[in-house]
Amino acid sequence: MQDSNWEEDPLGRIKGVGLITFQYIRMMGGIDTVMPDRIVKRVINEILVKASLEPVHNNILLLIELKRLQKLMVTDPSNCAG
Repeated sequence: MQDSNWEEDPLGRIKGVGLITFQYIRMMGGIDTVMPDRIVKRVINEILVKASLEPVHNNILLLIELKRLQKLMVTDPSNCAG
């Protein structure tokens, strides 16, 4: 499931279940994703600004940007030179 179509998911159609709740439930189910709460948004935007990139304030756009950045990051220590 892509983050941008959460409203089409049966869970996303439940009244009162917004994107943050939806992402939280996905995380609890073991899906590697981010819950765009205010602390996560603040920290990520601080990092983006320090990297001379534009901050992202829209939750959907933040998730898309994080997905893009995740592909650039080294997440497996065996991939590091050393």
